[in-house]
Amino acid sequence: MHYLDSSALVKLIVEESESFALYAWLKQENVRAVSSDLARTETIRAVRRCRSALVVEA
Repeated sequence: MHYLDSSALVKLIVEESESFALYAWLKQENVRAVSSDLARTETIRAVRRCRSALVVEA
């Protein structure tokens, strides 16, 4: 099991330098990712700052 913090979650919503690599890694068969309840709030706030139109996806 792997923990994803809000900076990793943002990379799945907003295209950043490591977004594709993270997405590809998560698509592997044995990768199980978890996150905290707080990460959702942090992710929404971070996405809102840089790409507010994408907040719906967060």
